[in-house]
Amino acid sequence: MADNASVMFRTQYVDRVQAIYQQKGGKLRGMTSTPTSFNGSAEAKFFVAGKNTAYETISAGQQNAPSGQPITPVTVALRTFTVYDHVYEWDEDRLSVDEKEVIYEAGAMAMGRKADTVTMAEGYSAVAAVTTAQGSCDFSAGAFSVVSAQTMIMNAQATKAPWDGDWFCPLPLQAWNEFLLNKLVNSADHVSREDLPFMKATESRFWGGVNWFLYVEEDAEDMFLSTGAGGAGKQDTLMWHRTALGWAPHTELKVTTQWHNEIDALSINMKMKGAPKALKPNGTGIIRARLRSTGTLAVV
Repeated sequence: MADNASVMFRTQYVDRVQAIYQQKGGKLRGMTSTPTSFNGSAEAKFFVAGKNTAYETISAGQQNAPSGQPITPVTVALRTFTVYDHVYEWDEDRLSVDEKEVIYEAGAMAMGRKADTVTMAEGYSAVAAVTTAQGSCDFSAGAFSVVSAQTMIMNAQATKAPWDGDWFCPLPLQAWNEFLLNKLVNSADHVSREDLPFMKATESRFWGGVNWFLYVEEDAEDMFLSTGAGGAGKQDTLMWHRTALGWAPHTELKVTTQWHNEIDALSINMKMKGAPKALKPNGTGIIRARLRSTGTLAVV
């Protein structure tokens, strides 16, 4: 009877976790490129197109010349991520419906956070050796202002990545609230991205051709690095174009459960197989900026 008593919870857990993950998990979903194909469950393959040029045809019968535009395959080995837990019958019998929902959401969100954090880590690694842009994007001496944002934009434009509205920048609490206190930001028309799941669940601004949005970390340095950021009270973030950073979602969420009669517990094993990948040489299309993490807010 103990196993049968857990069947409903087991079914509820799998269904609800998968639903919550699709709705809320992986907040950067839709802001990165997806692979063209998978090589089984071993690796993912992206294709990156190089620059092409047009030439003038000046006479009848002129022979056409191939442009030689490079189409470069970029592969990444897939990684497996796990969330594993036990739910004991002793506790299950005492859980209300609301408490069960907390358990469902905790599992789904843990996996979604992992997809986001490893994607950001890949972006940081891609630009770790590039100091030119970062040097001009150190705003940690003061508040994050429209001048700071425009400086990031100018550096982004210089990378010659497309300027098509598909640039994204998550901001931590301090920088986000400083950004909103700029009159040029508040006076701009608010445009929401209904095609991106996370944009429906957080405050965002499309300003200067970039999708700026608030991202609240669950744990320090999940998204915004402070270690090695040049001292206390500083943290880094990234701005990227969708084509510069990829996430390969081979298996977004697989949930298996098993009853352990010897301890009267249900084990829940969640697996996600995927991998992040910076898609262009030297982190092209990714800008790293340094912000202050504390400070007094003021309208500017």
